[in-house]
Amino acid sequence: MRRWSGIVPMVVCAVMVVTGCGARDRAERRATAPPPARSSTAPATTNRPAAAPIVVNTDGLQAEITPGAMAKWAADVSHGQEAAVVAKCWTIAPQYIAERYFAEPATVATIFAQRPVSGQAGVAWGRYESAYAHVPWSEAKSGYPCPRIRLNAAQQIYPDDFVAHIARRFILRAQGRPINPADTAASYPLECTVVRGPIANVERGDVQLITVTREDLPHGDIRWIVQAGLLTMRMALEPGVVCVQAAA
Repeated sequence: MRRWSGIVPMVVCAVMVVTGCGARDRAERRATAPPPARSSTAPATTNRPAAAPIVVNTDGLQAEITPGAMAKWAADVSHGQEAAVVAKCWTIAPQYIAERYFAEPATVATIFAQRPVSGQAGVAWGRYESAYAHVPWSEAKSGYPCPRIRLNAAQQIYPDDFVAHIARRFILRAQGRPINPADTAASYPLECTVVRGPIANVERGDVQLITVTREDLPHGDIRWIVQAGLLTMRMALEPGVVCVQAAA
Protein backbone atom coordinates (compact mmCIF):
# COMPACT_ATOMS: atom_id res chain seq x y z
CA MET A 1 0.00 0.00 0.00
CA ARG A 2 1.35 3.40 -0.92
CA ARG A 3 0.36 6.85 0.20
CA TRP A 4 0.41 10.18 -1.56
CA SER A 5 0.14 13.44 0.35
CA GLY A 6 -0.17 15.44 -2.88
CA ILE A 7 1.39 15.81 -6.30
CA VAL A 8 3.84 18.63 -5.46
CA PRO A 9 6.74 17.61 -3.16
CA MET A 10 7.05 19.45 0.15
CA VAL A 11 10.24 20.76 1.66
CA VAL A 12 9.99 21.50 5.35
CA CYS A 13 12.57 23.67 7.06
CA ALA A 14 12.68 24.05 10.81
CA VAL A 15 14.79 26.68 12.55
CA MET A 16 15.03 26.38 16.34
CA VAL A 17 16.65 28.75 18.80
CA VAL A 18 17.53 26.81 21.95
CA THR A 19 18.03 28.51 25.33
CA GLY A 20 18.15 26.98 28.80
CA CYS A 21 18.52 23.36 29.95
CA GLY A 22 14.84 22.44 29.47
CA ALA A 23 14.79 23.70 25.91
CA ARG A 24 18.09 21.92 25.15
CA ASP A 25 16.72 18.62 26.49
CA ARG A 26 13.60 18.91 24.39
CA ALA A 27 15.69 19.72 21.32
CA GLU A 28 17.91 16.69 21.95
CA ARG A 29 14.89 14.42 22.26
CA ARG A 30 13.52 15.76 19.01
CA ALA A 31 16.88 15.31 17.30
CA THR A 32 17.19 11.69 18.36
CA ALA A 33 13.58 10.72 17.61
CA PRO A 34 13.19 8.71 14.38
CA PRO A 35 11.79 10.69 11.45
CA PRO A 36 8.16 10.01 10.51
CA ALA A 37 7.54 7.59 7.67
CA ARG A 38 6.92 9.39 4.40
CA SER A 39 5.53 8.12 1.16
CA SER A 40 7.28 8.74 -2.12
CA THR A 41 6.16 11.89 -3.87
CA ALA A 42 6.48 13.25 -7.36
CA PRO A 43 10.00 14.30 -8.38
CA ALA A 44 10.87 17.90 -9.11
CA THR A 45 9.96 18.76 -12.68
CA THR A 46 13.25 20.18 -13.91
CA ASN A 47 14.28 19.91 -17.52
CA ARG A 48 16.67 17.16 -18.61
CA PRO A 49 19.42 16.91 -21.23
CA ALA A 50 18.17 16.43 -24.75
CA ALA A 51 18.03 12.80 -25.87
CA ALA A 52 17.88 11.05 -29.22
CA PRO A 53 14.87 12.30 -31.19
CA ILE A 54 11.64 10.34 -30.73
CA VAL A 55 9.80 9.87 -34.00
CA VAL A 56 6.25 8.58 -33.62
CA ASN A 57 5.31 6.12 -36.34
CA THR A 58 1.81 6.95 -37.63
CA ASP A 59 1.79 4.58 -40.62
CA GLY A 60 -1.69 3.29 -41.31
CA LEU A 61 -3.47 5.81 -39.11
CA GLN A 62 -6.24 7.78 -40.71
CA ALA A 63 -8.13 10.14 -38.39
CA GLU A 64 -7.59 8.23 -35.14
CA ILE A 65 -5.15 10.83 -33.74
CA THR A 66 -5.05 14.54 -34.48
CA PRO A 67 -2.39 15.04 -37.20
CA GLY A 68 0.86 16.35 -35.75
CA ALA A 69 -0.30 16.07 -32.14
CA MET A 70 1.97 13.18 -31.17
CA ALA A 71 4.91 14.96 -32.83
CA LYS A 72 4.50 17.85 -30.36
CA TRP A 73 4.68 15.45 -27.41
CA ALA A 74 7.66 13.63 -28.93
CA ALA A 75 9.55 16.89 -29.49
CA ASP A 76 9.11 17.99 -25.89
CA VAL A 77 10.27 14.62 -24.55
CA SER A 78 13.22 14.50 -26.96
CA HIS A 79 14.37 17.94 -25.80
CA GLY A 80 14.06 17.02 -22.12
CA GLN A 81 11.25 19.50 -21.45
CA GLU A 82 9.91 17.66 -18.41
CA ALA A 83 8.31 20.68 -16.75
CA ALA A 84 6.44 21.54 -19.96
CA VAL A 85 5.22 17.96 -20.41
CA VAL A 86 3.98 17.76 -16.80
CA ALA A 87 2.04 20.99 -17.31
CA LYS A 88 0.48 19.73 -20.55
CA CYS A 89 -0.11 16.13 -19.44
CA TRP A 90 -2.02 17.02 -16.28
CA THR A 91 -4.20 13.92 -16.72
CA ILE A 92 -1.20 11.82 -15.63
CA ALA A 93 0.79 11.79 -12.38
CA PRO A 94 4.07 13.77 -12.59
CA GLN A 95 6.03 10.82 -11.14
CA TYR A 96 4.68 8.57 -13.90
CA ILE A 97 5.80 11.12 -16.50
CA ALA A 98 9.29 11.31 -15.01
CA GLU A 99 9.71 7.54 -14.89
CA ARG A 100 8.01 6.49 -18.11
CA TYR A 101 8.71 9.37 -20.51
CA PHE A 102 12.16 10.61 -19.48
CA ALA A 103 14.03 7.84 -17.63
CA GLU A 104 14.76 5.68 -20.69
CA PRO A 105 14.47 7.81 -23.85
CA ALA A 106 16.03 5.16 -26.10
CA THR A 107 13.39 2.62 -25.05
CA VAL A 108 10.61 5.14 -25.62
CA ALA A 109 12.00 5.89 -29.09
CA THR A 110 12.10 2.17 -29.93
CA ILE A 111 8.49 1.68 -28.84
CA PHE A 112 7.14 4.54 -30.95
CA ALA A 113 9.19 3.55 -34.00
CA GLN A 114 6.92 0.50 -34.38
CA ARG A 115 3.82 0.52 -36.52
CA PRO A 116 0.72 1.56 -34.54
CA VAL A 117 -2.43 -0.49 -34.18
CA SER A 118 -5.92 0.84 -33.47
CA GLY A 119 -7.94 -1.20 -31.01
CA GLN A 120 -10.63 -1.13 -28.36
CA ALA A 121 -8.46 0.79 -25.88
CA GLY A 122 -7.04 3.36 -28.31
CA VAL A 123 -3.97 3.51 -30.53
CA ALA A 124 -1.08 1.29 -29.43
CA TRP A 125 2.60 0.77 -30.22
CA GLY A 126 4.70 -2.26 -29.28
CA ARG A 127 3.64 -5.44 -27.48
CA TYR A 128 1.36 -5.20 -24.45
CA GLU A 129 3.22 -7.87 -22.46
CA SER A 130 6.57 -6.09 -22.84
CA ALA A 131 7.59 -2.63 -24.09
CA TYR A 132 4.34 -0.94 -25.00
CA ALA A 133 2.53 2.40 -25.24
CA HIS A 134 -0.98 3.50 -26.03
CA VAL A 135 -3.02 6.66 -26.29
CA PRO A 136 -6.59 6.14 -25.02
CA TRP A 137 -9.47 7.30 -27.15
CA SER A 138 -10.30 9.97 -24.57
CA GLU A 139 -7.06 11.77 -25.51
CA ALA A 140 -6.52 10.68 -29.11
CA LYS A 141 -8.27 13.74 -30.54
CA SER A 142 -6.60 16.27 -28.27
CA GLY A 143 -3.88 18.60 -29.52
CA TYR A 144 -1.35 16.99 -27.18
CA PRO A 145 -2.03 13.28 -26.45
CA CYS A 146 -0.26 11.84 -23.41
CA PRO A 147 0.53 8.13 -23.82
CA ARG A 148 0.52 5.40 -21.19
CA ILE A 149 3.82 3.52 -21.35
CA ARG A 150 5.32 0.25 -20.12
CA LEU A 151 9.10 0.24 -20.60
CA ASN A 152 9.57 -3.47 -19.87
CA ALA A 153 7.66 -6.58 -18.86
CA ALA A 154 8.40 -6.07 -15.17
CA GLN A 155 6.47 -2.80 -14.99
CA GLN A 156 2.78 -2.36 -14.36
CA ILE A 157 1.34 -0.09 -16.99
CA TYR A 158 -0.91 1.44 -14.29
CA PRO A 159 1.13 1.66 -11.05
CA ASP A 160 -0.29 2.98 -7.79
CA ASP A 161 0.81 6.57 -8.38
CA PHE A 162 -1.11 6.60 -11.67
CA VAL A 163 -4.27 5.33 -9.92
CA ALA A 164 -3.86 7.81 -7.05
CA HIS A 165 -3.76 10.68 -9.54
CA ILE A 166 -7.02 9.55 -11.15
CA ALA A 167 -8.64 9.39 -7.70
CA ARG A 168 -7.33 12.85 -6.88
CA ARG A 169 -8.76 14.30 -10.09
CA PHE A 170 -12.13 12.69 -9.42
CA ILE A 171 -12.33 14.07 -5.87
CA LEU A 172 -11.23 17.57 -6.87
CA ARG A 173 -13.90 17.66 -9.56
CA ALA A 174 -16.57 16.78 -7.00
CA GLN A 175 -15.27 19.54 -4.73
CA GLY A 176 -15.57 22.11 -7.51
CA ARG A 177 -11.84 22.69 -7.84
CA PRO A 178 -10.63 20.52 -10.76
CA ILE A 179 -6.92 19.99 -11.28
CA ASN A 180 -7.33 21.82 -14.60
CA PRO A 181 -10.30 23.86 -15.90
CA ALA A 182 -10.55 21.45 -18.84
CA ASP A 183 -10.92 18.43 -16.55
CA THR A 184 -14.64 17.82 -16.89
CA ALA A 185 -16.68 14.62 -16.94
CA ALA A 186 -17.79 15.36 -20.48
CA SER A 187 -14.26 15.70 -21.84
CA TYR A 188 -12.48 13.16 -19.63
CA PRO A 189 -14.88 10.53 -18.22
CA LEU A 190 -13.52 8.88 -15.07
CA GLU A 191 -16.50 6.75 -13.99
CA CYS A 192 -16.61 3.13 -15.13
CA THR A 193 -19.29 2.25 -17.68
CA VAL A 194 -19.06 -1.54 -18.00
CA VAL A 195 -19.43 -2.44 -14.32
CA ARG A 196 -20.44 0.30 -11.92
CA GLY A 197 -21.69 0.46 -8.36
CA PRO A 198 -23.05 3.37 -6.31
CA ILE A 199 -20.92 6.52 -6.33
CA ALA A 200 -21.67 8.99 -3.53
CA ASN A 201 -20.08 11.39 -1.04
CA VAL A 202 -17.04 11.94 -3.27
CA GLU A 203 -16.73 15.55 -2.12
CA ARG A 204 -15.75 14.43 1.40
CA GLY A 205 -12.56 12.78 0.12
CA ASP A 206 -9.22 14.16 1.28
CA VAL A 207 -6.69 14.38 -1.57
CA GLN A 208 -3.88 14.82 0.96
CA LEU A 209 -4.59 11.39 2.49
CA ILE A 210 -4.78 9.04 -0.49
CA THR A 211 -3.64 5.44 -0.15
CA VAL A 212 -3.91 2.76 -2.85
CA THR A 213 -4.15 -1.01 -2.46
CA ARG A 214 -3.94 -3.11 -5.63
CA GLU A 215 -5.80 -6.42 -5.97
CA ASP A 216 -4.92 -8.83 -8.77
CA LEU A 217 -8.02 -10.79 -9.72
CA PRO A 218 -8.50 -13.95 -11.82
CA HIS A 219 -8.22 -13.77 -15.62
CA GLY A 220 -5.82 -10.82 -15.46
CA ASP A 221 -8.33 -8.38 -14.01
CA ILE A 222 -7.18 -5.67 -11.62
CA ARG A 223 -8.94 -3.71 -8.92
CA TRP A 224 -7.74 -0.98 -6.59
CA ILE A 225 -9.14 0.12 -3.24
CA VAL A 226 -8.42 3.79 -2.68
CA GLN A 227 -8.80 5.43 0.70
CA ALA A 228 -8.95 9.24 0.74
CA GLY A 229 -9.65 10.25 4.32
CA LEU A 230 -13.28 9.32 5.03
CA LEU A 231 -13.92 8.30 1.42
CA THR A 232 -13.40 4.76 0.14
CA MET A 233 -13.29 4.25 -3.62
CA ARG A 234 -13.18 1.08 -5.69
CA MET A 235 -11.38 1.56 -8.99
CA ALA A 236 -11.11 -0.83 -11.90
CA LEU A 237 -9.62 -1.27 -15.35
CA GLU A 238 -11.81 -0.94 -18.42
CA PRO A 239 -10.45 -0.89 -21.98
CA GLY A 240 -7.68 1.67 -22.02
CA VAL A 241 -8.65 3.45 -18.80
CA VAL A 242 -8.52 3.28 -15.02
CA CYS A 243 -11.95 4.31 -13.76
CA VAL A 244 -14.01 4.78 -10.60
CA GLN A 245 -16.34 1.85 -10.05
CA ALA A 246 -17.84 2.79 -6.69
CA ALA A 247 -17.38 5.33 -3.91
CA ALA A 248 -18.87 5.99 -0.48
